[in-house]
Amino acid sequence: MSFALRWKHENVRLILLSALISIAMTFMFLVLLYGTADKHVSVVVNGQGPIVSTKQWVLQRLLDEQAITIGQYDKVSLPLNGGIKDGDRIV
Repeated sequence: MSFALRWKHENVRLILLSALISIAMTFMFLVLLYGTADKHVSVVVNGQGPIVSTKQWVLQRLLDEQAITIGQYDKVSLPLNGGIKDGDRIV
């Protein structure tokens, strides 16, 4: 009886340790992904364009983040629902 009880405790410890390591590795991977998601994008409005740093993936969200509104007669070099990547130049 004591052998069966000891076996169960050892397995429970191994399972808990494996789960804890898995959770820690997942957390570290997500932190790594979040850190590499930073993009530097040039946003040119009326001939002037600073390079902005963002974690956004869609142009419309970047414009919202930068408080840039698109008027009826404005033209944008990329689709508003299109993706952006590091180094893009948006006019």
